[in-house]
Amino acid sequence: MIEAVAFDLDGTLIESERRWEAARREVTETSGGTWRDDAQPSMMGLSTPEWIAYMQRELGVPLEADQIRRQVLERIEASYRDELPLVPGADAAVRRLADRWPLAVASSSPRELIELVIELAGLDGAFEAVISSAEVAHGKPAPDVYLRACEVLGSTSVRTAAIEDSAPGVRSAAAAGMPVVLIPGTEFPPDAGALEEADLVLDSIAALDVDAVERLGP
Repeated sequence: MIEAVAFDLDGTLIESERRWEAARREVTETSGGTWRDDAQPSMMGLSTPEWIAYMQRELGVPLEADQIRRQVLERIEASYRDELPLVPGADAAVRRLADRWPLAVASSSPRELIELVIELAGLDGAFEAVISSAEVAHGKPAPDVYLRACEVLGSTSVRTAAIEDSAPGVRSAAAAGMPVVLIPGTEFPPDAGALEEADLVLDSIAALDVDAVERLGP
């Protein structure tokens, strides 16, 4: 049986990938770098140190790492406070599953943004653990952030369901040995390979309920 559930954040609970794209593009272009159309998909799933390094290396952003981090995150935070892009039905789905299992967020976002989203969404107390990939060795698609979530929740990976929206996220959870529910993101849809790797594909988070997750158990 499933013992716990770990949620991705960006693209799964909030429709934020375009917000990240806009913030990173603005910092790139205003600093003298060169934005590329494939930049945002390439950075999806990367930890904060990893996407900062990508912006410096691939986009030519001539700023120190701390400057890039501060300028991007300030824009994201202001955007969330102005209007949180919560996926319709996401808060209800979290509460449904929280009534049955301990939950974690396992996200590529930095901790301060994860906690801000939880606060603004009114989901304080729903999650027993918050893990940012900035706190582990490697971001998605490496399994590190999900393995750490399982450790903190005290659950085994084969009995911890992952809720994801993207190809890097599916591959991260699968590499950790977890059953994966894929709810394809609308802003940057996952590739066909990710659809095949997922154990369950749902059309929307509104369809995510206890019965669907329980069917994932080994």
